[in-house]
Amino acid sequence: MSSTKKNFQSPLKFPTPSIARYQAEISRQQQLLKIVKQTLPNELALHTAHCVLSNHKLIIYTDSAAWAAQLRFYHSTILNHLQSSGWQSIQLIQFRILQSTQQPAKRKPIIPNQENINAIRQQIKATDKDALSRSLKKLCDILEIKSKQKTQ
Repeated sequence: MSSTKKNFQSPLKFPTPSIARYQAEISRQQQLLKIVKQTLPNELALHTAHCVLSNHKLIIYTDSAAWAAQLRFYHSTILNHLQSSGWQSIQLIQFRILQSTQQPAKRKPIIPNQENINAIRQQIKATDKDALSRSLKKLCDILEIKSKQKTQ
């Protein structure tokens, strides 16, 4: 019985300087994120996603603009806590919003049925011929066209 020898080994098994450098950078970012989250109230900490250190600037990523606005109130608190934790090199903090890769779901218009369109038309007949009744008549005409297109 012949033994088969595997010639391929995973690149991650070889300790190359680039992989070690990436792992050290990830570890450093996780450590910074932990310090930042400890500084913040729980509600804000939940919406703090990532930290990236670039020279003397720390960039903190969050879910939305609303959370970024709330985080800005804690700018000096975060900076003081980081510097007292041994990160004296950080002099500036910026807040950024994560960009979503998902497209928002397209909303489909809800076209009323013919009974509702007729009820609107009855209301028009009962009112004066003012700008509102003319607008409602146009609306009914458009709704009838759209409902016919929907059934085809």
